[in-house]
Amino acid sequence: MENYIVRIYRRDHDESAKVAGIVESVETEKKQAFKNMDELAQILCNPEVKSFPKRKRPTQNIKSK
Repeated sequence: MENYIVRIYRRDHDESAKVAGIVESVETEKKQAFKNMDELAQILCNPEVKSFPKRKRPTQNIKSK
């Protein structure tokens, strides 16, 4: 079974097909952007089409006193 996190950043209340966001695969941590419901469906049906590289989290240098 595949697991996803879907983040919706924008949506049009008048036209429900107009949404924008990111789909993240829980298993692989790959992220894919979508700009409408068709792209979202395509990502979920074909998850390996394209993805963003995994982002490294910045590290903080904490100085001891």
